[in-house]
Amino acid sequence: DRGAMAELSVNRVSGTLAGYPLNLAARARLLGDAVQLDSLDLVAGGNRLNASGQVSPDALALSWDLKAAAPGVLLPGASGTLAASGSVGGSPESPRVVAQLAGDSLGLDELRVETVNGTLEAGLAAEDPLTIDLRTGPVHQGDREMLASLRLQTSGTSARHRLDLELAAADDELRAGLEGGLAAGLDAWQGQLVQLAAISGEYGHWRLAEPAALSLSATAATLGNSCLQAEGDAGRVCLAGDWHQAGDSRLTASLGGIPLEQWVPAVTGAIDGELAATLGSDGALFADGAFRLAPGQVNVCLLYTSPSPRDSLHNLV
Repeated sequence: DRGAMAELSVNRVSGTLAGYPLNLAARARLLGDAVQLDSLDLVAGGNRLNASGQVSPDALALSWDLKAAAPGVLLPGASGTLAASGSVGGSPESPRVVAQLAGDSLGLDELRVETVNGTLEAGLAAEDPLTIDLRTGPVHQGDREMLASLRLQTSGTSARHRLDLELAAADDELRAGLEGGLAAGLDAWQGQLVQLAAISGEYGHWRLAEPAALSLSATAATLGNSCLQAEGDAGRVCLAGDWHQAGDSRLTASLGGIPLEQWVPAVTGAIDGELAATLGSDGALFADGAFRLAPGQVNVCLLYTSPSPRDSLHNLV
């Protein structure tokens, strides 16, 4: 007994979406407790989605393909072109997704990304692979370049993986690395911040001194003591804290031997200090800190007109 059988065929459904024509065609069959989607074709203002496959209580086998030549139809203010495809396998209780995407000249209002390329493989089971590779070309806001490039990579499984992020701007770079995994209920991530490097043409090179514990969820986050050490031991900044949606949140920070001249060229000396702050669940903020400034100099340049051109520029230190 194969159970109930039925067939649905939609030759064409027409309408409008945001003022653009919308057309839908589909063909599906009910085969016992499984649904066979022979074809789905959705077209909206130059954007097309195709899908096919089968869904049953025990298995998923779906594939899809998206071509978005006019994304502004789907999202007001969007521009550029986007192509994506993928599949969904596994079971309804534990689906697995594989996807690829490529975009050119993508924009949203004043924000524009010249290129986007990415791949994804992920599942909900602890041993399912978690692999992401996302890369972008230059990112602009209006005429200003915000980023020269961005790269996000993960490798491993849902329960144990590594994530690497690289951001590059004209004179600055940021690299971060996390190692950890998702909890069994998929409601929290727990692991370590194992790499953090900030390379700045103006403020020097800073690197994470040692790994720090990190946990994240929708209702709480905790960061263990994380210290950035400047290249050549020219200063140290440490930060730790926790956030709770329904309780008090805390932050502690310390500065050690930070040379002021690196941040304020006209001032020498170094600054040390500590800060502790608490944000109550009612929004009340309490903070207590102490900072110490080592002896230094303030350089002042005075420019004025003098009867003698040779003496028109004087420096007062």
